[in-house]
Amino acid sequence: MSEVFELKNTWFLYNKKINSVLVILPQEILNRYDMVAKSLQPPVFDMSKYPVDAKFIDIFDEITYKMA
Repeated sequence: MSEVFELKNTWFLYNKKINSVLVILPQEILNRYDMVAKSLQPPVFDMSKYPVDAKFIDIFDEITYKMA
C-alpha cells in the first residue's frame, strides 16, 4: 500500500511542477494543454474503490495506466 501512497505523492508533485513550468508558454498553448488535461480522467488512488479480491499489481497497473 505504501507504493500507492508514493505514487499518489509523485503524481501530485508532477502536476505541481508541470504547472509551474507551463507559465512560460504562450497563452494559446496553455489553453490547448488545459483543454486536454481537463479531458483526462484522474487516477483513483482510493484503495477502497477496487475489489477486495483484486491483486495489488492489477490495482497498481490500473492506476498507472490512467496516469499515462
